[in-house]
Amino acid sequence: MDSSGASSYLAFVPGNYGVKVSNNEGCSLMLDEDKWIDASTSDRLFAAYAGRKGELVVYNSLKKNALVRVYSLKGAQVYSGEAAPGYSTYRLKLAGVYIVELSSQKHSERSIVFLSK
Repeated sequence: MDSSGASSYLAFVPGNYGVKVSNNEGCSLMLDEDKWIDASTSDRLFAAYAGRKGELVVYNSLKKNALVRVYSLKGAQVYSGEAAPGYSTYRLKLAGVYIVELSSQKHSERSIVFLSK
């Protein structure tokens, strides 16, 4: 999973995470498997975070589409769409702090995301 230069990554999806660091010259280093990070439990069904260049990245662990809504901190809805199962990326051209709500018929979760252009 590409965190695009971020100094940290918050795992919402259970699993073992390896760390690979690379630079602009094409050099890279992958941590040995015995040093991978175990994130084996999670009660979250959805994840939302800022990708590169201001993109919103959403992970939907359900086997069906979920509704994505993005709200300003004043409560105004600035985006509405669907998230297919797995990862979806949205180029929203927004900058600032937003509340991202992902919901299905039975589940609803909210995250706070900082987006930059």
